[in-house]
Amino acid sequence: MKRTLAVLIMVVVFCISVFADDATKPSKSTVEAVSLNLIKKLDDKNFPFTASATAIDVLVSNQDRRFLGVDPSSEVTEFKDDKGTSLMKSDFFVKTSFGSTPRLALDRRSVVVNVNSHLLPAKGATKLHLKGNLVLIAGIDEKSTDEKELEMKTNSEAKVDDFTLKVTMDKGFAGSGGTFTVKSSRPNVKGVSVKDAAGKAVEVSQGYFYGFGKNWIYSYTLKKPMSKVKIAVTWFSKEEKVKVPVNLEVSLGL
Repeated sequence: MKRTLAVLIMVVVFCISVFADDATKPSKSTVEAVSLNLIKKLDDKNFPFTASATAIDVLVSNQDRRFLGVDPSSEVTEFKDDKGTSLMKSDFFVKTSFGSTPRLALDRRSVVVNVNSHLLPAKGATKLHLKGNLVLIAGIDEKSTDEKELEMKTNSEAKVDDFTLKVTMDKGFAGSGGTFTVKSSRPNVKGVSVKDAAGKAVEVSQGYFYGFGKNWIYSYTLKKPMSKVKIAVTWFSKEEKVKVPVNLEVSLGL
């Protein structure tokens, strides 16, 4: 059973502390809850492998930052309902935390971070309170590589600066073109620009991204089939950590 968000009681605007070479004028981020899901564990005999869960998506926006990911130092300090029930530990004794794989806006000015618990609010609870310190990684000092030719054939690879380009699918569905990935040693890729053999811009759609440590993968799909393309990668040569205090109260809409 799922119960979805009905009312956001509070949307809070905070000042953020920026750890960078020049942090004399920290800008402001907006913080708001954008979704809430409650899932009740079902009978194991009829519905095996189900689990209870409480999940909130938090949207952080800042017009002056280009977000790249979530720093591991982020911490949820309080997650409870209005009856005092703590949602800070799961059945596996793992402390509730901010998710490490956020959804990034195409312009990188916004990011959606998930907070998930395997515990449910108490019966009769009407509100949830989430508090913590979210530390986001933002990119600065934008740069672009030279263009590199890539044959759109499955498993074709090419190197451009510190990035590896690889075709994962040479043809798409419903008339779309092939898909390629950009591999980086850091979560520092902003996007790509693609041209055909004549130097004309080719439209691409951004897909998934994931990674850990020194292996980060970004996926892109051509809007139309091409045999060869020239690709330039836009990336950030430096990073900064942006502290965003989170203090939200969300109605369960019961």
